[in-house]
Amino acid sequence: MITKTEIEIGKKYEVKPSEFQRSFVGVAKKVTDKGILFEVEYCDICDRDKAHNTVVADCTDVKQSVGEKYFFS
Repeated sequence: MITKTEIEIGKKYEVKPSEFQRSFVGVAKKVTDKGILFEVEYCDICDRDKAHNTVVADCTDVKQSVGEKYFFS
């Protein structure tokens, strides 16, 4: 599990909040007491109504960091 202190601002992460059917890829923008603010880079069509431009997620929702060549299927 990734903790808030391990989150790097500007880095991409695979995130799966409970209200989403599938994971999304987002760039960490800010860490607050309420969670981590992600700018959504990619999400599945089934979750697009939930993923506007940004999503606040808990650190337990963060699955892994992803590189530039990450293939999202």
